[in-house]
Amino acid sequence: MSLNFTSVRKSKFPSVKLEHVLGFTSISNSAVAQTQSTIAYAAGSTTILYNKETRKQDFVISNTRRTITSISFSPTGRYLATGEVNI
Repeated sequence: MSLNFTSVRKSKFPSVKLEHVLGFTSISNSAVAQTQSTIAYAAGSTTILYNKETRKQDFVISNTRRTITSISFSPTGRYLATGEVNI
């Protein structure tokens, strides 16, 4: 007999929404990047985008759930790239 964990998980646990992150995960200074209005930093497998003007956070959670080790904005600030470790 096999158990479908996806259906069990959905039926027993309500969905949650990430509202705020307190914390920072980094093994080097390459896990922080900023533009004029936004600071991007890693907290585990989540990239936090902090808007300095509004003092609000947005989040990008990695599908792989691996620790983010590097973050960089493109020269224009339009794109953000992250790298992660596979240990």
